[in-house]
Amino acid sequence: MDFKHTGPQLSLASAQTADRLDSWKEIGAYLKRDIRTAQRWEACEGLPVYRHRHGQHDSVYAYKSEIDHWWASRRPSVSVPQKPEPPPHPVERPQTVFLGYFRFLLYAVVVVVLLLAAGEVRHLFLKYSSSPPALANGTPVAVLPFTNLSFGQDASLAESMTDDIIGDLSKSRTLLVIGRASAMHFEGSHESVSQIAEQLHSDKVVQGTVARADGRIRITVQLVDAPTGRVLWSRQFDRGDSDSLAVEADVSRIIATSVGSILAPNSSPESPPPQASNRGARLDYLAARDFWNRRDPAAIHQAIEHFTKTIQEDPKYAPAYAGLADSYIMSSAWDSVSPSEMLSKAKLMAIIAVELNPSLAEAHASLAVVAYRHDWDFQTADREFQEAITLNPSYSRAHEWYGVFLAYMGRFDQAFSELAQAESLDPFAPIIQSDFAVAYYLNHQNQEAVTRLRKLLEANPDFIPALTNLGSILAASGKYPEAKVELERVAALSGNKSYLEELAPLASQASGNHLQSQKQIEDILRNWKPNEDAAARVAFLYSEMGDKENTLRYLEMAYRSHSWSLLLIKEDPTFDFLRFDPRFQSLEKQIGLISNAASEHVASRK
Repeated sequence: MDFKHTGPQLSLASAQTADRLDSWKEIGAYLKRDIRTAQRWEACEGLPVYRHRHGQHDSVYAYKSEIDHWWASRRPSVSVPQKPEPPPHPVERPQTVFLGYFRFLLYAVVVVVLLLAAGEVRHLFLKYSSSPPALANGTPVAVLPFTNLSFGQDASLAESMTDDIIGDLSKSRTLLVIGRASAMHFEGSHESVSQIAEQLHSDKVVQGTVARADGRIRITVQLVDAPTGRVLWSRQFDRGDSDSLAVEADVSRIIATSVGSILAPNSSPESPPPQASNRGARLDYLAARDFWNRRDPAAIHQAIEHFTKTIQEDPKYAPAYAGLADSYIMSSAWDSVSPSEMLSKAKLMAIIAVELNPSLAEAHASLAVVAYRHDWDFQTADREFQEAITLNPSYSRAHEWYGVFLAYMGRFDQAFSELAQAESLDPFAPIIQSDFAVAYYLNHQNQEAVTRLRKLLEANPDFIPALTNLGSILAASGKYPEAKVELERVAALSGNKSYLEELAPLASQASGNHLQSQKQIEDILRNWKPNEDAAARVAFLYSEMGDKENTLRYLEMAYRSHSWSLLLIKEDPTFDFLRFDPRFQSLEKQIGLISNAASEHVASRK
């Protein structure tokens, strides 16, 4: 907006002076928000701000009465559920208050009607209710860890049996099967079936036992309606143990078919998931996935070793290639390796997995991640995520990763929907809660992000991704002492001190010691290894300092090195001060984050 106010009537001068706000600082203070938020509201939500030109520079001003009117009539966003925000400042005129709130109520009624029509009430339910989010399009069922009754013998058969049944049931597109990580949370639990089912948000539960003795394998299984305790189906199996892997596969398929016919009688049978050719490969694969779920560097290295060993034992076992791809994807985010090298390896493994088994959801999800991180091919990523979810609607990781991708792209309504689905399918998987917080942060909901992370860390105090995200979000919010506590914990657990090193110049800058902060950044650059993603990390540092020229300089360097971290710049709040800079918009277009039309629209709002 660029309005020129010349020659105002003298009779209005004193009233306008009292009503006027003459800088972004005053506007932000009146709104009880920071300057960046006020600028974003002006650009994206029509906050009434005027500009007066002075040569090459502009001054801004606004009127309190107009801001009050804008606030009262402002339509709440329907894309992401948020708590209603209080008015920024009491309005002096009672008539304006009454009319403003009347208009607000009218808009609220319209919004509720639209929400009902669009089916968006579920989002509000997720936000305000402590009850579990509703699963979409399927009957939820949980497979509890089978109990090993073979005293003194290896318990791997019971674990493998549980995993096989989860895999077989997950092929159904009419059942939604609770994830393995959450199911295994109750291994050895003494809680009742109804208590466990309530925590897993599933009324139907499969449970059983495995016993191995005298050359025989005996398996008992039952499907239970947890609220009533009624057994809906049960069966016993007694087989010779000369080929335990074949017994396990056969019994698992019979169980999955029987349970599926009861819970989803009208669904067509699905082809079973691939099986490893020998028990050694199978056990190495299960061990690898357990290590991978811990999500810390040491555990991921162990996962890579076990996935590699699985492939050596069974070169045609597609899930192992997908698991190895996932491990390389995780490794690409750490300083000790080259991100581009790890993502290149991940892409190769994902392609092999898809070629070996085109119907494997895990392979398509892995391919989706490398498509957007390695290739910046967002259309392929979107298509592959949707293919993974179509092939296995119960695959929580596909929903989780798709939700994160959608948040990076600014599609927050879809992002929160996918993350909620992932949370429903795997409620005890801490990484989903951590990724939820990232989405909140990118959507300018820092408090929601911090609250979710702190709650997560109460139950998982050593979970490195949550500690890292919490420290980073606190630092981005200017809460450096609090951020330091969390990042020191990360350094102690992982040996990675890079986040603490990055915190120092931010704290120095905030204290007014700009020369010290610059020296600390130079030290960081000097000490970083050649294979580390230094340019992108420094760009993020300068963005948090509000240093436009250095931020753009290092973003350009990161672009030349094809840093996957640049995908965050589309929505990361620390880059809000650059949104209208043509150089920043050009970079977004080169990456593919915005189209020419979107850039022109943003420019038109200036």
